[in-house]
Amino acid sequence: ERFSDIPVERMDADTVSASNTHEMILERFQKEHIPVLIGTQMVAKGLDFENVGLVGILNADNLLHHPDFRAYERAYQLLVQVSGRTGRRAEQGKVLIQTFQPENPIFAQIVRNDYQAFFNQDMTERHAFHYPPYVKLIRVIIRHTDFNTCNRAADLLANKLKLRLKNRILGPDVPSIGRIQNKYIKQILVKIEITAPIQQAKQIIQNEIQGVASQRPYNTAQFQLDIDPI
Repeated sequence: ERFSDIPVERMDADTVSASNTHEMILERFQKEHIPVLIGTQMVAKGLDFENVGLVGILNADNLLHHPDFRAYERAYQLLVQVSGRTGRRAEQGKVLIQTFQPENPIFAQIVRNDYQAFFNQDMTERHAFHYPPYVKLIRVIIRHTDFNTCNRAADLLANKLKLRLKNRILGPDVPSIGRIQNKYIKQILVKIEITAPIQQAKQIIQNEIQGVASQRPYNTAQFQLDIDPI
């Protein structure tokens, strides 16, 4: 709507298709048949364009608020990667980042390209709140087609695990994507000390899962273990 007088191309899951592939879209942009390209994160991935003078990143705060201890790491990687799409030849490019929290240190670190400062801060927070690389993680994923059954199964399993593993249990909560293929999803994180045998913790979790899964209606739920989730 803002640029109705010039050609604008979109590149996202709704516009990329068999007849309009991302290669075709990028070729039109590269040859300057379209001066403005608007897209999702797929625009950022390893592309090298000439003559790109401006990159805008909308709602950057959304990257920081995922319920994942790696959210800041991934946000830093993506924002730096997107920023690298401009000014890759002789002329200096410009990057505009939209945020409601400009005081957040991560934006100053990106502007300064100060990876070491970002790394030090992120590692300090992970150490304080017991996240990798200072602990091992096991993620337990619970899926069910019924919302209430999924919640109750997750709560029951979490309570049983807390009796065995105490304060090593975090959750249950809803992951960043809470429903896939008509199945609701809950997750439980188990934090294990680096020196502790992870197989022993895994066996405890599997035993408790079997106990929950033996009860109706939880016998129709799906339980999955993800060791050291990425």
